[in-house]
Amino acid sequence: MNAPLRLLRAASWAFEPVVAAVFLLLWIVAEIGRGVPGIGFITGIAVALALARVVPIVTIVLLPAVVLAQALGVLGQPGSTDWPAYLGIAIATCLLTVHAGWKLSFWVLGSGGAAAVGAAALLAFQSDDWTSWTSMFRVAGATGLEGQLTPFLIVAVGGLLIVGLFWAAGIAVRVSGLLAITTRETRGMADRLAKSEIELAVVQERNRIAQEMHDVLAHSLAVIVAQADGARYVRPTRPDAVDQSLTRIANTARGALVDVRGVIDDLLDGVTPPQPGIEDLPDLVESVRSAGVEVAVTEAGERG
Repeated sequence: MNAPLRLLRAASWAFEPVVAAVFLLLWIVAEIGRGVPGIGFITGIAVALALARVVPIVTIVLLPAVVLAQALGVLGQPGSTDWPAYLGIAIATCLLTVHAGWKLSFWVLGSGGAAAVGAAALLAFQSDDWTSWTSMFRVAGATGLEGQLTPFLIVAVGGLLIVGLFWAAGIAVRVSGLLAITTRETRGMADRLAKSEIELAVVQERNRIAQEMHDVLAHSLAVIVAQADGARYVRPTRPDAVDQSLTRIANTARGALVDVRGVIDDLLDGVTPPQPGIEDLPDLVESVRSAGVEVAVTEAGERG
């Protein structure tokens, strides 16, 4: 892994804390003239955002816990201006889902949904001024619990839909990331496979060249060895045959050099030269016999 990629991966771990800091700072700036009555639950949601990747279990527990703390009076109730901070629940759900496993992602959905329903209950049953800016949630003539139930259902359903959409967005981002990783790994495997194919082709070509050189030289070297051994054996009784053997050795060696040169030239030209075959066996036997060595040839089978 190169240095820029390592730096980018390290910097990505700061994404959630930065989102949390921006979220908290914007709400503090927006509410600073009102005394920031909901700073407690806003801070709780900001902490949940910051820990979404590092400690996802804490964020899963913290989202509904913040709403429960508001219901118990530990944290301040949502007001007419700070209740939109509950959107942080949906944002945290998305961030959790991006990095959570498949099984954990359903716990994330349940946590976000529970927090959204709890927030809707707080807004409908315990907060008196959050709808002061609009009358869309009020039912004409309805009072008491009946008048609160309709806003609760509307806000709860809307909150669940928003959390569900952010959860789906997190799933989409996660899937796209996995696809990108799979694509990168597939390309890496394809590159390694291509290199392996090239290396295999080189090895096969090297073996082919070695086989061709062996086929070219084996015939000539066999003749040279036979001539040399024959001359050594017949020298005491037939000294004149030594000169003939040396002549044949020289001629055979020259022919071998010509054949080797031809193989090299043909390889450079991309042409496969003809190799000695079974039809060349009689000439080989005769050249060995001419050195005074007794050779017996036995044939079996049929020639194709």
